[in-house]
Parts: sequence; structure tokens; C-alpha cells
Amino acid sequence: MAVGNSNSTRIKSTEYNLQLYKQAIDGQAFVEESSTQEKVRTLSKIQTQLENTDNHNQVCVSFKQPNTEKVYTIRFKLVQEPSPFHSDLQHKDFHADKRLKLSRNEQLKTMPLPTFNEETASDSRTKCSDKVVEEFPLLVAGRAPIINLTEKMQKLTTAFLRGDEFVRTVYQNNLHETKRLLQTGVNPIKPHGVFGARAPCYAAKHGHTDMLQELMDSGIDPNVKETLTNRTPLYLAVENGKLDAVNTLLNFHADMEASPGEECLTPLFLAIRSGRYDIATSLLCNGANLCTVDRDKDITNLYDKFVQLKDKSPMYYAVRKGKFDFAMKMHEKLTTCQYQDLQRESHVLINGLLKAGRLEQAEKVIQRLMNNCNEESLMFNLFSCISNSNDEAVAVNFVTKFLTTESVNPNSQAQMLQIAIDNKQHQLLDTLLQHKFGEENIFCQSATNLLEVCVLRGYYWATSAILNKYPNLTNSSFGVEN
Repeated sequence: MAVGNSNSTRIKSTEYNLQLYKQAIDGQAFVEESSTQEKVRTLSKIQTQLENTDNHNQVCVSFKQPNTEKVYTIRFKLVQEPSPFHSDLQHKDFHADKRLKLSRNEQLKTMPLPTFNEETASDSRTKCSDKVVEEFPLLVAGRAPIINLTEKMQKLTTAFLRGDEFVRTVYQNNLHETKRLLQTGVNPIKPHGVFGARAPCYAAKHGHTDMLQELMDSGIDPNVKETLTNRTPLYLAVENGKLDAVNTLLNFHADMEASPGEECLTPLFLAIRSGRYDIATSLLCNGANLCTVDRDKDITNLYDKFVQLKDKSPMYYAVRKGKFDFAMKMHEKLTTCQYQDLQRESHVLINGLLKAGRLEQAEKVIQRLMNNCNEESLMFNLFSCISNSNDEAVAVNFVTKFLTTESVNPNSQAQMLQIAIDNKQHQLLDTLLQHKFGEENIFCQSATNLLEVCVLRGYYWATSAILNKYPNLTNSSFGVEN
């Protein structure tokens, strides 16, 4: 084989060319002793780089020759054609294009691919100059090194182009054939179909848990996305209500915050909206974010985002559907992240718990709120929430167990008495009076004096309750009737 310096062409060392060369992927996985994980990792990197439009459907793969330190960087080129759906590109051809070499002065050269000619192999050493021997050792090193490299390139090309076959095998849930293809070497994340779905997306969507486990065990990234919709396998599993698939992906640390777009919900809130509280509980227990997420400092309050999209909060939906255990976990998370509207969500939960007769859980929420909220209006707001629950005994218990005159300002104390009177809650009013709530207002001489208001409105039972507590008040002018 005649080889000369004219076979070496210097190309423009643009930033793109150098970047492509310097990001060369190690192709050593394509030898017999390589593991399935190594093949999957290599082919996944190739597919990912090819999807980068800046790379112009080209990727560099480096091969190291056995028993030497020499590394050969081969540029591969992908030829694609549109599918009938116009949203998927078929891999028509994938082949080695050129050999690249970087000179000492950072100049990039392209060279012919090493080929083997049986007729000239035996005397190639005598026909090549020293310069050629230095630049093209594959051509003068005999049959074995050349065959070794070309076999690797052929294995890589064949494996990459079998991506469509692999996707179909996964879609058919053929576990045995899937294992064989992965061990042989196959493009594991080739996009396929209208949405550009990948093999893990199909397995997750249809809840094929054993298949999904095999794909994850092989080293496929659990966060690969459909090219058209940006949905991850986890998002698809949640969207289709596949709890086992969700748990499998969580075991492999799938991204729980990944959503298809800015206007879309994360998997956790998608599960809540769909009423799949079993899935939502699994996500929440595995650390799914309920409040804020910092993605490159673009902070988003996920909880408020749900409220804006759906007009009601996740707590409202959980309570309405009677999912109190999940609501309790959600309240704990909201408390931990110091959610700004914690009082509002607490009142929703407390009301729901009281109506369902879950007094112990309601008290736990109250105590948690008191321990984590220092707002002056907190106790009065809690009293208002509980006294309107139509269970007077619960309100009495709340006053006895949690309230003191020091925890509520005088104006709010008077309002508490007024609430009890308006609701005609005799026992609650007696309890408030017993604990001296509103005493300042009762003894004041203004027109808002509660005793006078009760008389003028005809609340004689309340007037009697006040006078029974404070008999020293002058009552002759009120015409009180017991």
C-alpha cells in the first residue's frame, strides 16, 4: 500500500473541531472482556454527543492499541433521514469517517482510515518512509493491530445502528432478548417513534418493572428524556400510575424534580393532581421537593406553582379526598421548609381532621404550628378555625389545653368571646370566661363593652354567663332575664 504525506490533510483548528477531538469517547469497551455496563456507557455517550447540534452529527472515539501507549482517534459520522412522522430521525448509517491527529503546535489533521491490504502487508515496512512509519504505525505493524482496530470500529458501528431493534425488543417486553442485546452491545437510548421515546421510557410507561430493572442494572441513565416532550421515565411512570415502576426508578436515584417544561408539574404534584396518593407518598418519603427548588439559581416555589395552575392547594385536594396520612406528611414538610402560608394550609388540615374525628392528629398539627410560627395572630386564628368546626367540645378542649391570656392580645380575646356568643356555644363561652379571656373588655366603659352589646342584641344567656362570672358588675340597668 503506497502511503505518502499527501494523505494527511490539515483542517482548520476551529474551537468546534478541537472540542470534538478533545471530547473523544473511549472506545475500549468494544472488546470481548468488556462488561455490559461499559458498552452501555460508551454507546450512551456517543448518542448524547450526536444529539448535540453543535457537533453536526459527528463524534470522536479513541482506541488504544494493545501492548502500546498509542491512541488513535477516529471520527464517526451519522447519516440520518426523517421518519414518516417528521419528528424522529432514523439512523440510516453510522460509519468511521476520518482519523484525527493533533500536532504538537495544536494543529488538527485528518488522515485516511487504516486499511489492510493482504498483498502489500508483508512488505509494507520496506515501502514506507520513516515519516510514514511514525504517523501510520497501523499500516506497518502487520495484520494483527490493523484487524484489531477495524474490528473494534465495526463492532461499535453495528452496535450503534441496532438501536431501533433494541427499542422494539423492550417495547415487546422481551426480557431474554433484551439481556442478549445489551451484552452484545447495542445503542440503549436511541430515540424512537413520534415522541422520540427511548427504551426506559417505554418500560416505565407500561409498568414493565422487571424490564426496567434490567435496563437500570445495565447502567442506562434513569433520567433520559423523550426528545419531543422532555418527559423522563419517572414522569411517564407517574403519569400512567405505575407505582412499582416509580419505586424501581427511585432506587436508581431518578430525578424527582424533572418536569417537561416550565408550565408543567413535577412528578410529585402530578401524582397529587391525579389522585395517586400512593405514588405521591413514595415520592415524598424519598425526598421529593415540596417547596422551593434551586436550578441554577432559578428558584421556583413548586407548591405555589400548583396553586396558581389549579386554583386550590395540594393540601385542599388531599383533605377533600380523605388522604389524611399523606396530608400529615405534607404538613411536616411544609413546616420544615418554613412555607410562607403555613397557617393557611394548617387550617385546611385541622378543619378536615376535626370533621373526620381525628382529634389526636389535629392536636399534633396545632402543636407543630405553635412550635414553628411566631405570628401574633396565630392563636386567635387557630381559635377561629376550631370554633367554627361545629364541635364545641373540641373548641373547649383547645382553649383548655393550648390557650392562655398571655398568648392572645386583649382585642382578640374580646373577638373570641364574640365568636362563641355568635355561634351560641354556651360551654365554650363559660370556658373562656373561666380562663378570664376578654376581661379587659368586659370592664371597659366604652360603647363596645361586650356586656352592653349582649344586652342590646338580646343575648340574655350570654349576659347571664358574664354576670355569673363577674357578679360585681352593675347589672340593674340592663334588665337581665335568666
